[in-house]
Amino acid sequence: MKAEAERLLDEVHDSKDDIFEVSAWKDKDGDYVNVFSIITTEQLEEEELEIDSGMQVIVSRCSKEDLLNYIPEDFNDSVYLKISPPHRASSSETRRTTDVRVTRRSSEDMLDWGSDFPALCFEYWPKGPTRKEWDPQELTPLTDVLSERYGIRLDRHHERLGNHLVVIEDRRAKVHHHESSEDGIVEQLHEDSSVPTEESLLELADGWRVNLQQVSKDEVDVVVRSEEYGDLLHEELLDFDETNEVTNNEAAEFARNRNFNSVVAVTDGTGTTRYRTPQYIAPGSSDQICTVRKNGLTLDQASVDIVRGFEFNVNVMTPGSTSEPEIPVPTQIFAESDYKMGPPAWEEQITDFGPTIATNTWVIETDEDYTDVLQELYSRFSSTVKIMDPYLRPDDLSMFIEEASPDAEFWILVGYRTNDMDSMRSDFEDCIDEANDKGIEMSIRWVPGDQSTPIHDRFVLTSEGGLSIGTSFNSLESNLSIMYELRNDDSRNIENNFDTWYSNPEFAEEYGVETIGSTE
Repeated sequence: MKAEAERLLDEVHDSKDDIFEVSAWKDKDGDYVNVFSIITTEQLEEEELEIDSGMQVIVSRCSKEDLLNYIPEDFNDSVYLKISPPHRASSSETRRTTDVRVTRRSSEDMLDWGSDFPALCFEYWPKGPTRKEWDPQELTPLTDVLSERYGIRLDRHHERLGNHLVVIEDRRAKVHHHESSEDGIVEQLHEDSSVPTEESLLELADGWRVNLQQVSKDEVDVVVRSEEYGDLLHEELLDFDETNEVTNNEAAEFARNRNFNSVVAVTDGTGTTRYRTPQYIAPGSSDQICTVRKNGLTLDQASVDIVRGFEFNVNVMTPGSTSEPEIPVPTQIFAESDYKMGPPAWEEQITDFGPTIATNTWVIETDEDYTDVLQELYSRFSSTVKIMDPYLRPDDLSMFIEEASPDAEFWILVGYRTNDMDSMRSDFEDCIDEANDKGIEMSIRWVPGDQSTPIHDRFVLTSEGGLSIGTSFNSLESNLSIMYELRNDDSRNIENNFDTWYSNPEFAEEYGVETIGSTE
């Protein structure tokens, strides 16, 4: 790890003296205790700020050697963090930590940590007051100063209290997604002749902006990729050939016609050149990502949520005519938010038993864990419940019906191969009868898994939130697995996919989706 940090410092940063530490402190019973610290290559000024109620922020210069001393040679090594408050008598001289996590964060991710560059980050969790021992409300004056003065959003990330970060910015390249979907702006530019249309429209047209600062186009690959919740569906290299260049007039016309994300604007030492975004079809994708790579290493990337729109064909029947049965539309759980293209809000949660595990996480190792997880699931089975599990078994579904509240409304998506479904179809139909007997509404749709299908991960969506489950319900008891709670934005996106896969006629035709049974 230390060798990679030193290589990046030598390659990217001309001055090794422009390294600073920002540390935040709180007086607890006469002893100054570290609330948060970050060593960064961001350019700052040395200063000390006294804040209300015994709180202090200190910005001090840090040497390259000091920075590297915080970084272990290997993942298994321990380091000593010198985090005693300068100019203060304190019993907190030095703390030892073995919790070290190294990550490469994109420029999007770093916006909450005082930088707009991608960075190599080392994260430490010194022994000291735990997150639960801090009162975020009490620390508001301190977190406000960190946010307003240094762009460090500890006010958004209370889970980082007690955290120590080392940030080495990678200033070779940046990727940004320009938010360009505001209809009002487009209408104004389109209709108001007083607006300098071409220049303003060019700003809207540049969906992806790639800024190459210490590398050239010949040294990097720009890749546009589509993913489905982290799983790669497709990726394509941006073509830097002159034949793929987009003129200013063409880019402005793209914006007038609302063909957003059609242009990648690449800026280097020679100026800005616009290129056509690679065109490809990736059904089921949830995110589009633009990435800059050098020799296979990701320098930076930015992502945008993909909004899916689809139309239902309304067939008005005349007396005596026949038609296919109407596909049921699931009841919506998560209210739609006003959609705005751009980076998703990042709500990283960290529990007391480790910095890499999400909050509200259930690790299933023992029979007792399995029982706890089932009870948690059963407690959520009321009102609208949406379950996506390609290998959900009829006996598990029967147990869900038995434990569910009488007002439960189940929407089920499964993905068995045809031969397997043939052997279980009657059992699923029995589940429909059981639900009917209990007065529970239920509908089961099958996306055949004989060919490629987007039905893969296991999710449970209820009014209490979304859950991601590491394996099928029939394997929870026998496999080591994890269940964790989803962020609201992710739950909403997954529900949008679920409803599309459940009810979209075009998707049903493409994948041969079939209703196994319904209480309606």
